[in-house]
Amino acid sequence: MALAKALKDCARVLNSTLDYEEVLDQIIMFAGRVIPYDTASILLNHGLYTTVKRATGCHRYPAETSSWQIPIAETYHLRQMTQTKQPCIIPDTHNDQRWIMMPAFDWVRSYVGAPIIVEDTVVGFLNFDSATPGFYSADIADSLQAFADQAAIAMRNARLYEQLQSELEERRRVEISLRDNEARLQGILDGASDAIITMDTDFHIVMVNPAAETMFGYKSRCLIGKDAQTLLPERMREQYKYYKVEFDGTDSAGHFIASAPFQHGRRANGEEFPMHVSISQVQGQELYTAFVRDVTEQVAAEQAIRQHLNHLTLISNISNEIGSVLDMRLLLQRAALLVQKLFDYHHVAIFLVEGHCVRLKAIAGHYENLFPYDHTQPKTVGIIGWVVSNGKPLVVNDVSKEPLYVSLARDRTQTRSELTVPIIQASQSIGVIDIQSPHLNCFSDIDVIAIETLARQIAVAMNTAWLYEQARQEIRERQQMEETLRANEARLKVVSELTSDYAYAGRFSPDGGFALEWITGAGMRITGYADAELMDSRLWEKLIVPEDLPKVRRHLRKITTGKPQIMRFRLIDKDGNMHWIEDNMYPVWDDNHVSVVGIIGAARDITEQRQIEEAMQRAQKLESLGVLASGIAHDFNNLLMAIMGQGTLASLKVNQPQAARQHLDNVLQTVERAALLTRQLLAYTGKGHVTSEPINLNHLIEQNVAILQAALPKNVALETSLKPHLPNVMADQGQMQQVVMNLIVNAAEAYDGRPGKVTIVTNVKQAPTEILHHIPPSQGTPTTEVVHMSVIDEGVGMSAETQARIFDPFYTTKLTGRGLGLAAVLGIVHHHQGTIQLESEPGKGTTFHVLLPTTTADEVAPVPAPPTPTAVPTGCILVVDDEPVIRAALVDLLKLQGFTTLAADNGKTALALFAERLQEIDLVVMDMTMPVLSGEAAYYKMINLRDDIPVIFLSGYEEEETFRHKVNKKSVSFLHKPFDFRDLLKEIQSLLGNRIAV
Repeated sequence: MALAKALKDCARVLNSTLDYEEVLDQIIMFAGRVIPYDTASILLNHGLYTTVKRATGCHRYPAETSSWQIPIAETYHLRQMTQTKQPCIIPDTHNDQRWIMMPAFDWVRSYVGAPIIVEDTVVGFLNFDSATPGFYSADIADSLQAFADQAAIAMRNARLYEQLQSELEERRRVEISLRDNEARLQGILDGASDAIITMDTDFHIVMVNPAAETMFGYKSRCLIGKDAQTLLPERMREQYKYYKVEFDGTDSAGHFIASAPFQHGRRANGEEFPMHVSISQVQGQELYTAFVRDVTEQVAAEQAIRQHLNHLTLISNISNEIGSVLDMRLLLQRAALLVQKLFDYHHVAIFLVEGHCVRLKAIAGHYENLFPYDHTQPKTVGIIGWVVSNGKPLVVNDVSKEPLYVSLARDRTQTRSELTVPIIQASQSIGVIDIQSPHLNCFSDIDVIAIETLARQIAVAMNTAWLYEQARQEIRERQQMEETLRANEARLKVVSELTSDYAYAGRFSPDGGFALEWITGAGMRITGYADAELMDSRLWEKLIVPEDLPKVRRHLRKITTGKPQIMRFRLIDKDGNMHWIEDNMYPVWDDNHVSVVGIIGAARDITEQRQIEEAMQRAQKLESLGVLASGIAHDFNNLLMAIMGQGTLASLKVNQPQAARQHLDNVLQTVERAALLTRQLLAYTGKGHVTSEPINLNHLIEQNVAILQAALPKNVALETSLKPHLPNVMADQGQMQQVVMNLIVNAAEAYDGRPGKVTIVTNVKQAPTEILHHIPPSQGTPTTEVVHMSVIDEGVGMSAETQARIFDPFYTTKLTGRGLGLAAVLGIVHHHQGTIQLESEPGKGTTFHVLLPTTTADEVAPVPAPPTPTAVPTGCILVVDDEPVIRAALVDLLKLQGFTTLAADNGKTALALFAERLQEIDLVVMDMTMPVLSGEAAYYKMINLRDDIPVIFLSGYEEEETFRHKVNKKSVSFLHKPFDFRDLLKEIQSLLGNRIAV
């Protein structure tokens, strides 16, 4: 990406000036951003010689370098670049007899150069020297040539501009010879390659040169007198009007005034083309001259550079993907898939040479199903055979005209263009990458360069995979081939060091432990620990985040079965920073291939990728929270409005008890609706009040089928298909009823008033991994099965966008629908360690799948209601709540029932009252969440004073469940806010016996 940016910046800066000397300065200034060097220079040709015009790193050059005239024909690398018009590399000048050694340049060990070509003529060279042998590669040479081509365009433009300026200056100097000047000017105009257009002060055309006629496709007589906007596309003419008004041609000397902002011209046939326009004033006259340059070729060159840089980026991505793959078949298949996908090719295949044949090893694209994996053909047949035999790429952009072309699948392919590139190792063709397209002229030189580069990368990756296979063989033959093993491990380590991933190997100990044998340098860089430290088997478990240790151990156990494993976990480096690691592990077998004795693996740091994913998830959560807050505010405002209205009416009718009672009943009903909304909200967040017990979904559905049918429109039927002997699940019966009701109501709404049916299906299936790992051990004997309930409709279905948001709180596709229905369903299912899946397609209906873990516990029989007591309430009750309205209401209600009451607004005050009237207090009703001292903390202090005190805890949160398991005493009870006062009296009765009547 740094190279791409450098070339892009260079193109922009070089095209921003037309001063030739400044162009040379900019070229030498940008040289170091494109290619690293110790010294760099620009040489320009003069006949048979070339001269140094610019140089950098000059402390290494002799002082007289700038005056040298170097004979081109007698200098090997300059002669070579002049003849081939290609870059030249000399990896080691001390070992190359063609290099002319000079004492002043004895330090030069590596050289790369590129010709500067203008109009197919070499006009100079870009030279780069390094004191390091082998410093420059073919990839660097390609990049340098791209830079040299850009430099050549800028130098040519500057020369053309200088020529034009010189001609205009000459015209001003010989003004006295008007007739001769006009003839000379006409000659310049006729011979100029750029369009020259003269206009009056209103920008009407008064003269055009032949180049303008050719460029725009108009005869001069058709343009004379026309507004210059005729030569612009329609979309730029409004911009032209503003430019025309603001243009100030006050430069009476006729110097360059401005670059016009028009980036495209329009030919007579309507074709648009990129152009560069400069405008000058004609000296002494109220005329302007526009110099128009067609920059189509320049733009095409820039696009080619961008395409080349894009290809380099894709090549880098593919290299990173295949660099750590050690299985040959997987490596080649992944390479083919990535090339086909990232380059968007129609068909990609990789063949390898085997004896006298070539064998298909990987295939991707539209022809995948036409060839078996081991398809073979003679290595002398067709385009593939020619490329294997000659070791050179071959591009055929019309296979109908190529005698070598052979269709491998008869008439089942639509190939019209084919590109085949050899895979070379040790100067031998070991295979080919074959790319085919159904279009003519599909492949360019840039495609050839890109695929050749990829072929080299694949060859390196194949070599790494072969080294891996050799390493496994050498482990089995360690005693006989120890020296060869060390050499291969060294080569493997070098290859691994070239990537940002790390490779490692380790062995299992008899006690089940695991210790590293070796690890590449990237692993040391990521962890911050030295090689020797990482060999300590105790260190790795300390590095891994504790929450991820069980998962890592589980994968280590699985790999001993011989199956490769891929896992993600977190580790903490030596400086305390957390890294996400993706680890690919392969088993290492013993000599007899009976048991797994170790692991060889490749891992990568995916921390940045995880951070991006988490950022996207946080953004999605914020969006959902916005919808949630809006929905809650809307519904609660409506409920509060109802309570306020009914409460006001009750207060106005306080002297009419019967009328006021009706309004108070309405207030209580509204409060119950508010309580239902909060319960749905807690269910959505997975923190609702849940009583978990074994229940059977079949029984629940059968017992409620009449209620469920009543909830549906009359034209929508409810059908069931329930699997006999369905296992039980651990669940809250009320919440399961809510799940079933919300799903069938949602299904019925999918018919939009049309007749239809909703089907409930139950079954048993194997538990998905995401459920199996979260089944609590307390739910009877864990199994690997789940109860599968499906709710099916044949209604309108859902789009992908609706499916993505259907579980969001308060999201609805109905104008009148509001609430937490499906969001609550999702929260309830997740809270029961289950999962919910959705299948839908517009016009074809929707199916919701609910999966819940099974339990071996038996279904709980209904508990008969206790007998109604008849005793008169007596006793003293301490009421503790920080909300004054709630506290006052509880005190008044208990007094109405005949109890004596004491009240406190926090745990500390309650504790003081309790200590003062210890034997008088019969029971405590206490909120769990209060300032100063919580209800839980106050309780522990109270039982230190009196262990047998009965307590009823009030809570609106889930923490009561945790506290309930801690306390586990018959003298402690819990009520979830809001509650019916009659439920409170029942709890008091349960704790105090028959001392009250309900």
